[in-house]
Amino acid sequence: MSVHEVGVGQDSPDEIFRTRLRLRRRMMGWSQQRLTDEMAKRGYPWHQTTVAKVEAGERRLSLGEATVLARVLGSDLESMTTPVVRDTREQLRELRLRELEVLHQRMIDYHERMMSAEVDLASADDMVENAMAQRAAAAAKLHEAEREFVATRTAFKEVATSMGDYLVEVLETRILDEPLRTRVVEALMALERGRPGHHLSSSPPRSSKALRPTPSST
Repeated sequence: MSVHEVGVGQDSPDEIFRTRLRLRRRMMGWSQQRLTDEMAKRGYPWHQTTVAKVEAGERRLSLGEATVLARVLGSDLESMTTPVVRDTREQLRELRLRELEVLHQRMIDYHERMMSAEVDLASADDMVENAMAQRAAAAAKLHEAEREFVATRTAFKEVATSMGDYLVEVLETRILDEPLRTRVVEALMALERGRPGHHLSSSPPRSSKALRPTPSST
């Protein structure tokens, strides 16, 4: 094969090697990173940028690197430095078609991922809306309970105040039954502490005298 069969001008062996490197890598469907990984397996700790620089002619190869690189691509140094003939243009066109097919498939794959992500996002939005609705309902319930508690406490204070000495007499003479008397005393004690009572104590209730002194008998 004469040198005039080269695609453009009289390429040097280095340029021919780079051309065949790009051609064979793409025909094998390998990315630059895949070629990097294959070289690393053979003791050459390359990076993806290493392959990019070699293909661009920005980094020269040692004889050992070129030999291993040719083997990785299923070839040899002689074949990798044989000039690329014009007929290779057809191979390049086929290569471009293959690249288009690969890219098209990737577009389909990523589109499917987008659709799946949109479904997940919509589901998450529904969960957030439900959680917000439940929180709003709970907050409204709490607000209503607080409002009713304040109103009831105010009414209790007003009734207790209006009864005056009679309330003390009722509590001391045990006119009320014991459970009701106990609850009233605890409620009054809770008001003194500024908080509502919760559960009945097992100990005897505090004497109402602590709430209001009883006049001494004459």
